[in-house]
Amino acid sequence: MLVISCFTNQRRMRFDALTEKKVPPLKKLQTEYDACLIQKKSIYTEHCKARKEMRSVLTVKANIDQLMDYELSKHYKNIDYSLMR
Repeated sequence: MLVISCFTNQRRMRFDALTEKKVPPLKKLQTEYDACLIQKKSIYTEHCKARKEMRSVLTVKANIDQLMDYELSKHYKNIDYSLMR
C-alpha cells in the first residue's frame, strides 16, 4: 500500500507542477478547439492538392519511363551483336 500511495503522490506532484490549479473554462477550450479544427481543415485541403499533383507527376514519370524502356529495347534490337564477337 505504501508503494501505491508513493506513486499517487508523485503523479499528483507532477500534475500540479505542469498544470494550473484550475481547469480552463469549457468556452475557452471550445474556442481553442475550433481554431485548431479550422487550421486542420485548411492544411488538409492543401495536403489533398499536393497529393493529387504528386499522383499526376508520378503518372507522367511512369509513362516516360515506359516510353524510354520501349525506345531502348527498340534500339537494342537493331544492334547487330554478331559483329561484336
